[in-house]
Amino acid sequence: MVGSQALVAYRMSDVSMRAYTSPIAQYRTQLREGELSFGVSDLSATYENNEIIIFATLEISRNGTTLNHVWQEGAISGNVPQMHGASGANIQSMGTLNLISGEGGTKKAEGNLSLIFLI
Repeated sequence: MVGSQALVAYRMSDVSMRAYTSPIAQYRTQLREGELSFGVSDLSATYENNEIIIFATLEISRNGTTLNHVWQEGAISGNVPQMHGASGANIQSMGTLNLISGEGGTKKAEGNLSLIFLI
């Protein structure tokens, strides 16, 4: 999704984990590593029970209380993420997270901060 800011994580062919940030500036992105518009530290990922879990500390402005998020999954080829599907569950995988209450939902949040979690 153009304009998203991604926390990308995947399992490499040697079964080690790769986790990094990538701003999404165009369709058919190559998910190149790059800085986001907010700080990200302590970024890591684990793979257990056929799931990838991403850990990170996000530096969000004091005015940012709600986070829009989307998540995707796609193939890996030569240790490089490939494009995810553009139909079905891949276009319905979005939600919101209230950073104060911890409540989540599926409707679009106010604000302009979006994260995309890619596996």
